[in-house]
Amino acid sequence: VVLEAFGLAAAEMWNYNRDMYKFDQEQRLERDMKRVDMQIKRFELFREDIADLVELTVSKMDMYHMVGALMLAFTCTIYTEGLFR
Repeated sequence: VVLEAFGLAAAEMWNYNRDMYKFDQEQRLERDMKRVDMQIKRFELFREDIADLVELTVSKMDMYHMVGALMLAFTCTIYTEGLFR
């Protein structure tokens, strides 16, 4: 009778610990998946910041090209036609 009670108690503890282990593993998996999702979103933000910086540089260069083209046009006009009228 004592061994039977000890066996039942051991089986109950084994099942309890197994259930808790499964529960912990599910939560660990959820935590790891959430961490990976957060890292993906973080690097998407980095890529977006880099794209914004490149776009800013390109827009500045477009403005410089326009100003340079206007200056070139005025300079060519002054040299080819002479003085202002």
